Amino acid sequence: MENEITKKIVPNNRRMAFLPKLFGKQFVQGEGLVFDLATKMCPTLDASYWEFYELSNGGMFMAPTVTDNDQLYDCENVENYFEGKMTAEAVAVGVNLMVLSMLSFRDSSIAEHYHLLRDYIDMLPEGSRKAVWRMID
Repeated sequence: MENEITKKIVPNNRRMAFLPKLFGKQFVQGEGLVFDLATKMCPTLDASYWEFYELSNGGMFMAPTVTDNDQLYDCENVENYFEGKMTAEAVAVGVNLMVLSMLSFRDSSIAEHYHLLRDYIDMLPEGSRKAVWRMID
């Protein structure tokens, strides 16, 4: 695939620097918002441990660790009337995008992270891709 964007798990020795790099000075708030939105929108998703990912285009996101990457979770965004089934990765991409968008109004440098992660949506399987776009619309 031309212009393929790949993801890579951040190793344990670099985890402490990840959130400040992703959310800037708002990293505590950013992490909490991701957890809260994921729990609120997809309550059946067990999000007890989160991996951090770096993308080959410079983007980043955090996602819950799950045993079955293909499992679908019932999700809902009451703000835009979205209801659908999503994989854990699709939920994570959507929620991270929503939080990056919110925080970018206070710190415009975060907007770059939003755009880099948004480009990654095209790397998701078609069903996940459509669900993320609908979730964040």
